[in-house]
Amino acid sequence: MKILKILLIPLAMGMAFAQQKTVVEPDCSSDFVLVAAGSSPTFDNKRMGACMYWVVQYENTPSTGAFTALTMTFQSAPATGSQGQTAGTWITFAGTTRDGANPMTSTTSTYSSFVGYNPFVRVTLSGITGTGGAVIGKIRGWRRESAGASAGGVAGVSSINGTALQIAASASTGAVVLSIPTNPTLPGTTTGTFSGNLTGNVTGNVTGAVTGNASTATALAANPADCSAGDVAITIAASGALTCTPQYFFQGADTGGDDTYVLAPTNFPAAYVTGLMVTILVTTGNTGGATLDCGPGAKAIKLPDGTTDPTTGDIPALSLQRFRYDSTANAAAGAWIMFL
Repeated sequence: MKILKILLIPLAMGMAFAQQKTVVEPDCSSDFVLVAAGSSPTFDNKRMGACMYWVVQYENTPSTGAFTALTMTFQSAPATGSQGQTAGTWITFAGTTRDGANPMTSTTSTYSSFVGYNPFVRVTLSGITGTGGAVIGKIRGWRRESAGASAGGVAGVSSINGTALQIAASASTGAVVLSIPTNPTLPGTTTGTFSGNLTGNVTGNVTGAVTGNASTATALAANPADCSAGDVAITIAASGALTCTPQYFFQGADTGGDDTYVLAPTNFPAAYVTGLMVTILVTTGNTGGATLDCGPGAKAIKLPDGTTDPTTGDIPALSLQRFRYDSTANAAAGAWIMFL
């Protein structure tokens, strides 16, 4: 009966592993059952697979008792002899332990993954406490990482667990690709690199670089400060801040009288600045020196030299006149310069 039970254990264990993980078909394979301290059969990797990516899995299954402590070490050995067919000195696996540990000490079940080519590999059980146990497991290997060993050889995922509403996945290397259902909820803090389109509402903070187009943005929805009266926005930053500049071109009809022209344009700056330009329909002609007031106060009208007053008739009645403000004209008092 004990022999029968031991033979049935690998089948049951294989079913359990199949339920937990989906493993791409390995290129190298070796099963073991250890009921006492010792080593598994030597796997000749040089002749039987030339694998480089490895997973070791085992389960401490009670037979008539159980091991309450154990040490399972994945080992490797170089090839010796004239034909290289003999395993040399065994050492702890000469490569990289990617997931898990080496040696492994779990008294229930575990797995570890490794990277590295060695001519011979095996596992060795030592440090056992208790009797009647049976450590049953398997060594699986792949020649290429893309063959299914990208993260422990388990479908590119080193761990997957959680409840019906939460999945936690991690990988040592390569990308983890999850098929996410419609309208998912991502609890807590989600980090990583995401690509593709995101449609829906995002509640919380988004940290990091974001590229692409968004239909709405918090910075814009926050209603950034408007430009001052008379200024116009020329750029908008990602934060929503506006870059403003004075509006330089205005037009309208004169509402003043002879030689005292008045224009009341919308959104005119609170102060005159060099470069402001106005086009005005004057109602009366000038009789000599004249002024123009666009809101901040009356300023002299000068000929293009910036110092000479216009003479009678230089500004005909019912004509369109263009003026440019220059703060350095009229002995730095500022003046409206005529376009002749």
